[in-house]
Amino acid sequence: MFICVKPFENDGAECYFATSYRKDGMLSFLNSIMLPALLAVGIPILIHLFSRQKTKKVLFSSVRFLKLLENSRIRQVRLYQILLIIIRSLFILFLVLAFARPTLKDAVFGGASAARTSVVIMLDDSYSMQSFLPGGSAMDKGKALAEKIVNASGAEDQIYLLPASQADNPIDFTKNRDEALRSLKRLQASNLKPSFTSMLQRAVKLFRSYPNYNREVYLISDFKINTNQLKIQPAKRIDSVSTLQYLVPVNGKTTLQNISIDTAFIANRLFEINQPVKVHVRLTNYGSSAIAETAVHLFAGEKRMAMQRLRINAGETAQVDLSYIPERSGWQFLKIEIDEDDLLRDNFYFLSFRLPAKVKVLFADDAGNSELNAALRVISQNSSLRIEQYGYNRLYGLALAGYDLIILNDPPQLSLQLTDRLRSFLAGGKNLFIITGERLMPTDFNRQFQNLFERNIIKDLKKADKGGFYMLRKNMGKQPLFSAVFRDEQSEPALPHFFRYYKIAFPDQQLLSFDNQDAFLAVYKAKSLTGRIFLASASLNIRWTDLPLQGFFVPMLHRILLAAAHREQQALQTLVGRSIAISFSDIQADKKYDLQDPDGE
Repeated sequence: MFICVKPFENDGAECYFATSYRKDGMLSFLNSIMLPALLAVGIPILIHLFSRQKTKKVLFSSVRFLKLLENSRIRQVRLYQILLIIIRSLFILFLVLAFARPTLKDAVFGGASAARTSVVIMLDDSYSMQSFLPGGSAMDKGKALAEKIVNASGAEDQIYLLPASQADNPIDFTKNRDEALRSLKRLQASNLKPSFTSMLQRAVKLFRSYPNYNREVYLISDFKINTNQLKIQPAKRIDSVSTLQYLVPVNGKTTLQNISIDTAFIANRLFEINQPVKVHVRLTNYGSSAIAETAVHLFAGEKRMAMQRLRINAGETAQVDLSYIPERSGWQFLKIEIDEDDLLRDNFYFLSFRLPAKVKVLFADDAGNSELNAALRVISQNSSLRIEQYGYNRLYGLALAGYDLIILNDPPQLSLQLTDRLRSFLAGGKNLFIITGERLMPTDFNRQFQNLFERNIIKDLKKADKGGFYMLRKNMGKQPLFSAVFRDEQSEPALPHFFRYYKIAFPDQQLLSFDNQDAFLAVYKAKSLTGRIFLASASLNIRWTDLPLQGFFVPMLHRILLAAAHREQQALQTLVGRSIAISFSDIQADKKYDLQDPDGE
């Protein structure tokens, strides 16, 4: 079990696992657990006291000679009893001391000893040791403590220092102490969590490799860790090799001010130039102050775009919502930064996303749907979507890979060659938007697109009774995808009427649905394909629905096309100090590539 040592500056540091520490010239015991057995020394004395018998007086005639003889004999018996008690007590005392293994050792931080000692110093160099303390960082103070332990040791002592991040590469002070001290001074706090298990395992190996009679292990840390890590199996093995163990805190009772940015993420599902981008930031107060205050800044490049102040109670987590409006396309590099505190490393968070300049959309249509065509022309002229319209007979000669999205409106019978090309388009991570119509019945549709959906998804055509209609669910305006279209949250939009639609099955996601729970706009994703298929179960002409006559039809269609054109990419999120693996395509060995960090260096 570790015991506590107060630091040299005597600044009132807290103790861990014990409340006492060694003093200069103190006699110590390698197996101090046996010391309570010293109480057994009093057993012979107790037996003697409880077994004494009081002599009975019996009156006789004149027996003076016998009386004198009795007194002489009693003195001899009492002397023998006292000697026997002393012998028995000394036997128990020396037996207990033999098991306790007493040793005269030097003081923890100074003193002299003739016995050779194996010393292992475990130095916590995790990122929390970068925090600032009066007089320098916690890491600088930890290195100073380690140096003082080394200087207080004997010239013949075997001393090893184990940094938490490099436990397999200990600094050996036995061969060249001056060079080892220079290596100690060059150590810097890492961005990793300390691995006390590997340090303790390495310490056990060192003690067994150099089995000196005296063994000491020191752990220098700010103890921003779960102390249960010091009670694991390797720590018990150190106990088994009879080692004196000390915890050396570096920060004492210093008050730490530390607010950390735990995570940040972009809330938007779609991105457009001159449209707000919302960023959610989650922060936690890990400091010891009851309440801490900081400012959260959002930077796009070198320009500050937003700022908000907040107060967080100790140990609590808070969330801040920031937003900015991108004014250019391409990669957007964002940095979230908070005010300086005692630990700077967790005051930054970096985000990035790509805002495409133009999105090329191929619209295949033979039906001559004037309402839909007119809406697409408006969208193409006033957004980042560049929509090109072709008849289905022209698709065979087009390079489909040059488009970001393909829209099939009321598709006819297509050749197997063309559906295979559409499958390759989906395999490349791009998306397809199919608007059902009158040309293909459910059986024909399922057979033609079987290699895309990999299952039958259209069941039958549902028609409303004469004078009747189907309606979308009333929560349409509250859907995240369409919240920007319906800004007035107090009133529900006028719901469009549908006179017929295809009942579809097995959607992976429903974006819009009718009030009877059937899907109107659904998303499918085949297991063997990267891209997604957006499917509208009703045609967008006035014979099927009055949706094209609604005022929100164009902005709603615009949002649907943006979502359909968006390519899903797995977000890469990591923290400093963690290893990441990134695969690249189209790398050319004869070219030079630069790796740029989030700061632009």
